[in-house]
Amino acid sequence: MKYFVFNKPEDFQRGKWSGRELFLSRILDSREAEAEWHRFTMECSRGDNMMVLLEIFTAEQEEIDGIRKIWKEKEAGEADRVFQKYKRAEIQNPQDILLTRVTGRYLWFCLHMWGNNDGRPVIHAAEIFFGVKSWTEFLPESYRERGSFLERYLAVFQTIYEEMEGRIDRGAARLDLKSADSGDFRELAEWLDMKDIHLWKEAALRTYFREGAAVYRKRGTWSGMVELAECYTGERPYLWEETEGPPLLTIYVRERVVPTDQAYNALLKVVEEGRPAWLPIRLVVLRDYTILGAHTYLGINSVVRPYQMARLDGGQMVSMAVLGGNDIE
Repeated sequence: MKYFVFNKPEDFQRGKWSGRELFLSRILDSREAEAEWHRFTMECSRGDNMMVLLEIFTAEQEEIDGIRKIWKEKEAGEADRVFQKYKRAEIQNPQDILLTRVTGRYLWFCLHMWGNNDGRPVIHAAEIFFGVKSWTEFLPESYRERGSFLERYLAVFQTIYEEMEGRIDRGAARLDLKSADSGDFRELAEWLDMKDIHLWKEAALRTYFREGAAVYRKRGTWSGMVELAECYTGERPYLWEETEGPPLLTIYVRERVVPTDQAYNALLKVVEEGRPAWLPIRLVVLRDYTILGAHTYLGINSVVRPYQMARLDGGQMVSMAVLGGNDIE
């Protein structure tokens, strides 16, 4: 069995991107005329109402020069439209796909990604297998017809068996946080009942997995929610519980850890997973300057400095101040 693997940033950088919505892979050469491509697997994090569409293209030697010219000269989206005549398969939200009647020396693929306000699908890894020895080759000659129902039926169990063998071989490496690929994080996240793993950065995930067992035991408590937010942002948040009126827990984080609306919504979704079930929460961003009537706290996001005369000598900085006004004559 032979395969191509995409599991490092440089593997995806060798392809072509159109924003974050479309990825066109490099052209893969099996070095075999009319090679039979067996299987496509992909590790992907995607939330609700997100979709990935996979298109697979193949070609033979006599066509490749023109294809490479199109791939090199045209933008990813335009090249994808031109390549439609070479398309051999189209699958929505692929994870583990058996490829039937997909032949050709060269193969390349295109991924279309649609997201929502929470972000877009994140592709962690992909593998394309070819040159697989079918189990029908171990049967008498009369059962070896290529593309037959029997071959496709046995291929299902062959895939399960080969996947299990591969997981056993890579088992120790998958559990080592120093050597594990980001594509292995999905399985680790399932053990800790993590949802929306696509919202997490790789470094934050590694931090959480190191502390995961201890944090998981505190799930649904104040301290567990604080530690979860700290793993996600890299900074410990401030908490305040309302003692008057309806119960409400306010979480304060600095602006630098949630610089955009998208980052704010992502953090809110993460801490919602770990909050006490009976206690509603509110997430407040602390700005790095003082605004009267807003969330300003001495020693946290504001500092009282010694009195100093302002001098218009180019060495002083006055921010967010108004000199004069409509009532000044």
